[in-house]
Amino acid sequence: MIRKIEIRHAFLLFIAVTQLEAKSYADAPESFTVNPESIRTRVLNGNLAVEAAAYQVSIGHAQVVNARAALAPSLNLGGVINSITSGPSFLLSSVQALLPFLFPSSWFNLKEENNLYQAQLVSYRLMELNTYATVLATYYTYLSDQQIANIYAQEAKDFRQIASLLEEEEAISGDVPPAQLEQAEAQANLAEGQALKLGEMMDQEKAGLLTELNLPTSSAMTIVPLDAPPSSYELKPASTEAEKITQIENAIADSAKMAPEIQQTEFLVAAAKNAKWSSFFGFLGGATIGQAKNSSGNGLGPLGGSAQVTLGASTFTNLRLSNLNIENIQFQETETKSALQQVLDSNLRSIDDANQQLAKSTLAEKELMEVYEQSLNDYNMGLGSLTDLLLLRTQAASAAVTKVQNQADLNLLRTTVHRALLSDQFKWIGDCQPNYTRNRKVTLDELCHTDPAADSSSD
Repeated sequence: MIRKIEIRHAFLLFIAVTQLEAKSYADAPESFTVNPESIRTRVLNGNLAVEAAAYQVSIGHAQVVNARAALAPSLNLGGVINSITSGPSFLLSSVQALLPFLFPSSWFNLKEENNLYQAQLVSYRLMELNTYATVLATYYTYLSDQQIANIYAQEAKDFRQIASLLEEEEAISGDVPPAQLEQAEAQANLAEGQALKLGEMMDQEKAGLLTELNLPTSSAMTIVPLDAPPSSYELKPASTEAEKITQIENAIADSAKMAPEIQQTEFLVAAAKNAKWSSFFGFLGGATIGQAKNSSGNGLGPLGGSAQVTLGASTFTNLRLSNLNIENIQFQETETKSALQQVLDSNLRSIDDANQQLAKSTLAEKELMEVYEQSLNDYNMGLGSLTDLLLLRTQAASAAVTKVQNQADLNLLRTTVHRALLSDQFKWIGDCQPNYTRNRKVTLDELCHTDPAADSSSD
């Protein structure tokens, strides 16, 4: 029976993979506007990894149906061939009814498969959540690289403008040292090279977005720049360390209540407990009631029953191994809670620092650009040195890049917090709701879907 289940599981998985490989882009839009909400919608409806996880859910449900079917009685008809008179024919020699529902192991096996199926449903949701978080991180990284590339492009343009001023001055006065013109052009070339390097990285990130969103390379993507919104805890900043600790503790408690990772381990613990008792009661091998052909050959004999009992030392060693397996899963649950605590503790504190860094770098960029523009005016009037002017422009660009990087760090920190708290766009990725019916074929969208109202709601 176990071998048959493994073959069936492998066959279903093969069908799933084959269908994924054959998936076309027929439903993909020719143009796609990329923002956090559209990414969520596309990930839930087009990402191949998420769809592969949905096939696993389908397989899990089939395992539950198979375990339930194993409880049903089965009939075994024995026959002998009689060819003495009228040619080959079958005569009934025995009737046996197998009664698996009489054994506790069968019921524990059903409970085990059901708990594993529930864990698979949670796994599907985790795939949705984590895939969305990954694509969202790529989106924010692309935005920051795009902004930094624009900064370097503008810096190169300003250096070219300075070089043009030097060329005009050389044409008029003829006393501009060649080294100054070369210095300005070198700075322009350096900035353009940095912009091109960022462009190469953006091409890779764009290709990653196309893949994660299951869009063909011909799709025109319009990437809308939006920053991650602050969480509810960030909107209520703590004024003291004691308030901050309380705030973090509340966030950890809120996360633990809804964390699908913890829900999954709870189902796995329940499945392991049922597997333990299923294995323990496995010493009851089978039960039948039946009738065999009587000695006179004139029909079937009286109804009788039988059972198989096999009890050995391995029964108790397996029980010990099962207990260790349960303890291991419970330890993983403790590790999960500890990881959530560490993520929220470090990220909520880091968000405070990131906000301060963003404010300072924004101010620094503003001030340095003002100083550069004033120095450029002075230089045009014959005041100041070229070296100081080029240095100020480089410092202003560096401050602008730092500001963009600080905003990118803040976006990623906020995304991590939203993922842990299931807030912002993550709150629309709800529990998997299977919708099996008996009278028609069930599609993957019907099998596992979020609340339909989610796609039409805004956060």
